[in-house]
Order: sequence, then C-alpha cells, then structure tokens
Amino acid sequence: EAKNRETTSAKRKVFEETYPRCQMFVKTDLAKFQHTWEQLPHIVSKGAQKNFAEFTARFSEQGNIQVDEIYFKHLVAKAILFKSSEKIVQAQNFGGYRANIVTYTLAYLSYSTERRIDLDAIWKQQSISPVLQEAIAMVSIQVHQAIVNTPEGRNVTEWCKYESCWKQIQSLNIK
Repeated sequence: EAKNRETTSAKRKVFEETYPRCQMFVKTDLAKFQHTWEQLPHIVSKGAQKNFAEFTARFSEQGNIQVDEIYFKHLVAKAILFKSSEKIVQAQNFGGYRANIVTYTLAYLSYSTERRIDLDAIWKQQSISPVLQEAIAMVSIQVHQAIVNTPEGRNVTEWCKYESCWKQIQSLNIK
C-alpha cells in the first residue's frame, strides 16, 4: 500500500509539472476572456455564473464554431492578455474594482484597435509586449476614472453591469 501511494504521488508530481495549475483556467474564465475580447464588459461585470450563462447562449446561437488549434491558441493568448492585465491594474493601486477595470480596459483596446491585437504574437511569446503593457496601464487609468464617476452617484459595481456604462467607455478619446 505504501508503494502504491508513492507511485500515485510520483505520477501526480509529474502531471503537475507537465500541466501547472497556474496555466489552468476554468469555463467561467473562458467566458470572461472571450466576452471581454468581444467587447461585452458589461456582461462580464455581471459575475462569473451570469456571464457564463450568457456565453453558452451566445455560443449556441452562433452555431458551427470551429474549435481547432487556432481557436485554442487565440484563447490561450486572451488568457495571457487578461492575466497580465490583472497584474498591471493591480500594480496601479486603484483601491478596488480591479475586475471591472480589467474587462473594460481590454474591451476598450479590442474596440479601439478593431481586434487587431496580435494574438498569434502573444501565443508565440507567451507574454504581452512592453508596448501593450504600457497601453493597458494608460487606458486603465482613464477607465478607472470613468467608471468611478458614475451618473447620479450610482454604485460602481452596479453601474458596470449596464450597457450604458460600456457606451460611455467607448466614447472616451484615449490616445
């Protein structure tokens, strides 16, 4: 029995070295990454379960989506982009609303570049470029200012759940 435990432990160790937890994401993360890229930060801001439910509904409506190697690589690139952005926004010390700032910042970048962020380059480098890091930092400052100055003193988290918040962010003129 002790030998079986050792074997199982050794196999688990090899598995975890091959597939580190830090590189893993769950289905609700997938929905968050995809909806952010598709410029739906107001839906992402509704929370993991509501966002995932919306994602599955939209996925079903789109019909025949080809989940292939390119889809996988782009999804991983979006995950790298999102997780890198979380670190950049965290370092800004805004004091709160990180999740909203990240999804709105990346949605704004996706919108303003017409989704021309090079996901293939992110996949190849397994990181985002210094120029993109700088853009995220700059845009996040303006996004933070915009979302905390809510109409009629609304709750920031609630405000971020509305499409009108997204429309306001889209109208920002960030260079």
